[in-house]
Amino acid sequence: MKKRYQQMNATELAKATKEFDSEQSPRFLAPPPKDLKAHDALIRRIKRSRGRPVIGAGAERVQITVERNLLASADEFAQSLGITRSELIANSLRQTLQRKFA
Repeated sequence: MKKRYQQMNATELAKATKEFDSEQSPRFLAPPPKDLKAHDALIRRIKRSRGRPVIGAGAERVQITVERNLLASADEFAQSLGITRSELIANSLRQTLQRKFA
């Protein structure tokens, strides 16, 4: 079993921490590559691929007002179905629109 640093004498401590004595800076602190244009393009591509996957034509955030009791009931119902509140509302909108235009 390894000794804790606090339990080591000076010689043991020096031996255990020898790997940290080098003057070499960590890799993540290295300067950016010489080809900055390609590097910047890579960073933009990586950042662009983050986030939620696009479903359909994408999503739009909306703010609506809903009665508290109705919202609580909707949350319980969505949870019982194993879906999110957003999915419940989106499904309900789809059904309403299908009935209206069918």
